[in-house]
Amino acid sequence: MILKSEEYRDINFDVAENSHDTRSIIALAAIDEFALRSVDGARTRHIAKKANVNHAAISYYFGGKWNMYLEIIRVLVRHFSKLFAPVYEECEAFLKSENKSRAQAVGLLKKYLVHSHQLYLKDLSSKIDMMIKREENFPTEAFDIVFEEGIRYHFSTLKRLVAFLKPELSDEEVSAISISIVGMNSSITSCRTAFLKLNGKDSLTVSDIGLFSKTIENLIDKIFQ
Repeated sequence: MILKSEEYRDINFDVAENSHDTRSIIALAAIDEFALRSVDGARTRHIAKKANVNHAAISYYFGGKWNMYLEIIRVLVRHFSKLFAPVYEECEAFLKSENKSRAQAVGLLKKYLVHSHQLYLKDLSSKIDMMIKREENFPTEAFDIVFEEGIRYHFSTLKRLVAFLKPELSDEEVSAISISIVGMNSSITSCRTAFLKLNGKDSLTVSDIGLFSKTIENLIDKIFQ
């Protein structure tokens, strides 16, 4: 089952108003397919069937599977960046201020990492995350989009927070610890299916997300104590 169109409303595909609904419905179906089967495994006929459109509509609106995938990746990365914008801005303001403390930096680092856990309660964000993680592990040409429009900025802010907290580290060491922290943070929710089975649950709750967030906060305290 594809996501409802209203859940996709915030994502702008920059299309003519009279074609937006059909295009959005196709994109929603494509996200489902790409998240489940990857771009190589995805079938445009499956996408068309889920979207309840003629198969030719995919070529008409997107120019084929790969063009559709690249465009959707670009829009979704920008969408994720928009979701993180308030936290980015707070971190940037702190890094530019003259009066900085370790406690503030650690608090912002926690906020930066914990913010991602809140997104896991939203089905669309979870699917976006699956697609981006697959690009990280099995990169295609779309990874350049993920890196240039998402990861580069993401890690630039994170690295500067880590560098403030660990001024004795080299730039490569700061990069390594930053990536490790993000990987550790991500892995907590990446194992959500196992977590649900271990605890006899069908889906994550707000309480579960709070538990994941508390876990990452405790780990950050240990790393930067």
